[in-house]
Amino acid sequence: KGVVSPLERSRHAGPAARGLLAMVSFAQPLFWQIRYLITSLSKKNYKSSVSELHHLVGLYGYDAQVFFLRTLVEEIQLQDAKHGGGSGRDQLKIQLLQNELKELEGEEQFGVLLLQAAEASRDSGILEDFFAHLCRVAKVQLKAQLSLGVASLQSASETTRREGAKFLRAKLKEYVAVARSQPL
Repeated sequence: KGVVSPLERSRHAGPAARGLLAMVSFAQPLFWQIRYLITSLSKKNYKSSVSELHHLVGLYGYDAQVFFLRTLVEEIQLQDAKHGGGSGRDQLKIQLLQNELKELEGEEQFGVLLLQAAEASRDSGILEDFFAHLCRVAKVQLKAQLSLGVASLQSASETTRREGAKFLRAKLKEYVAVARSQPL
């Protein structure tokens, strides 16, 4: 018969095999598209790109969301952004990261989601400074920062657990100070 295409093979495969073929076939192009939309972000295409990104995340779920946030974290020069530097494109990416995290802050899995995205963007564990810079640049609320700190304690990376504990300790002190300053 000759060469059989993956699509033709998937028609004759069982449900589990079809699911596996579907994952293999969509994951790489999906991630390429997400990265392309983020790297080519401009004032001119901002609305349409964000709309397409949301559509892709809605279609493909959690893994697409993690990759979306990971790519934003990788693309933004956090050191420059902290000092108000960075290009106009970086500012658009920072704005997008801020908006996305603001929408997700109330989610139960916020800390885990952001931690997975941040860890995937780093070769080794995450340092306390990185947690602090990311939260400052992205304007993450204090309660959500606590969630990130708690999630870091469950990391597979010893460095992330140790540094996350320092971050969590600092944020708990900050939370207690804020709570004490507010009248009952």
